[in-house]
Amino acid sequence: MISIEVEIDDETAGALDELAREKGHADRPSLLLQMIAAFVQRETEPKGYDAWFRDEVESALREMDEPGAEFVAHEDVMSEARERLESRLSQAGKRAG
Repeated sequence: MISIEVEIDDETAGALDELAREKGHADRPSLLLQMIAAFVQRETEPKGYDAWFRDEVESALREMDEPGAEFVAHEDVMSEARERLESRLSQAGKRAG
């Protein structure tokens, strides 16, 4: 086994920690190992990405039909995306400056 060191920003690290807890992983590294293995498998299997994508779409469509499903307006999604992008660009500018 090899070791790889990666630098990530605090926001991403926090999101990974939260995701690890939600998915029942002991810590961030165990989540990342699973994510990397799934990515490599998906990308190297014939039609792996296509099958994964179809599964994701079907899962999302099933979720939409569940009682209590919540929908977000396009404008709200775009506003949040703009805020995130501006924040990242600002952080990148501070690091470069």
